Amino acid sequence: MSKEGFWISKDTGQYWPVHEHCLFAKSPEGATAMGLPEHVREMIAPLSCDYQRNTNDTSTSAMGREQVVIAVLKAGYIRMRGHGAQFSFEFWGDTSKTLWVIYEFCQNMAGPFTWVVINNLKSNEQFAANFEDFAKRMKSDEAEVLRIASQLLKNPGQLKSVGG
Repeated sequence: MSKEGFWISKDTGQYWPVHEHCLFAKSPEGATAMGLPEHVREMIAPLSCDYQRNTNDTSTSAMGREQVVIAVLKAGYIRMRGHGAQFSFEFWGDTSKTLWVIYEFCQNMAGPFTWVVINNLKSNEQFAANFEDFAKRMKSDEAEVLRIASQLLKNPGQLKSVGG
């Protein structure tokens, strides 16, 4: 799954493979497949998916790309990117439900030692562990995943003691 990505619906768990998240969400085919709300489509239509920063015009800079991704996240989607043996997930708010959607996705796509990095961009909470550890924590007490994420934000030095 190296360098592959998906948009995942937080509501249904359905997912769509993408090569580039911004371009897929902006394309009529991608937006329709995802059921992206019309107001989000209108909001992201003028924004650019360029990677390069243009300090003179934010609509044609990498900032436009970031705005597209965040608008889609806020509309109820999870951004997933595979980096070899690591899966990264980004979402906005609604943590408990989202963790279970991520868990189900990984159940189908990850091995026990796949490294799973989960970022709530709204709260800046992050959790990282291999899928086996993440699954154990979710099955025993999903709130533990959040407690660990919050504590790491407050005291990054605790990172060494998590999962080990």
